[in-house]
Parts: sequence; C-alpha cells; structure tokens
Amino acid sequence: MSVELKQRAAAVKRLLEAKFGKGKVSVRAEQRGTAYGWINCWITGVSMQQLRLREPALIREIEAAGIELSYRYGDASEKYPAITFQPERW
Repeated sequence: MSVELKQRAAAVKRLLEAKFGKGKVSVRAEQRGTAYGWINCWITGVSMQQLRLREPALIREIEAAGIELSYRYGDASEKYPAITFQPERW
C-alpha cells in the first residue's frame, strides 16, 4: 500500500475515533485495481440509518481537516467521494 494512502486512512481513523470513541472505528484503504484509493470505514455502535444521515457531515469534516479524498464520477459527471461508512464489521 502506498504511504500516502496509508497516511490518509490513518488520518480518517483518528478523526472518526475522536467522534465515535477509540476502538470503535476500523478503517481500510483499498490499493488494488479500480478500487484504488477507496477508504472503507466500519463503526461500532451506530446503525446504517444513522450513518447515512451523518455521512454528508462526516465527509465535510474529513475535507475540512485537510484530508484529501479520492473521487468517483457518476453518469452526469456528478462527483462522489470514494469513501464508505458501514456499521461494525461482522
């Protein structure tokens, strides 16, 4: 995994742990193929519905902290950040 990608994932984890509590966040950065640059976050104790409602605010906080995210583009050139938030991993 590239050092830059690892550092971004670690920075996202620190920010989310400050918000949700230490030990309640797991973060993984993807480094293979078309998923390269994606950051996947699993958070314990939060439902999927709560995460969907908070997702825009979380992304704004990550960007405001100066953490650079990768982006993907939709059909109409819509720009989406390449980050996912999930309830705890099984």
